[in-house]
Amino acid sequence: MAVSEEAFLLLCFENYELVWKAKAEKKEMLEESEGADGKRDEDEAKTRWTQGRAEEGKNTGWAKAGMDRFDQLVKIVMASRTEYNKVAVESVERLWK
Repeated sequence: MAVSEEAFLLLCFENYELVWKAKAEKKEMLEESEGADGKRDEDEAKTRWTQGRAEEGKNTGWAKAGMDRFDQLVKIVMASRTEYNKVAVESVERLWK
């Protein structure tokens, strides 16, 4: 998996985390928040860095803060892989001595 793919996976998790937690805590949340017209009320849990609903064709993409967080996550993933590789190489070197 590429660094950018892992960073994007983490970003999506962070972005949708509040929504998933709300759904887990109260499964019927969406059913109860539907109005008479079948549309959801605006008081439901929201994502952190995206707005709009894809099913309504109003997805506005990622906010600048979300893109900045992605850049941070890329650096974190790169650093963790570098540290992991260092430990792995040291372990192999100890085995072969």
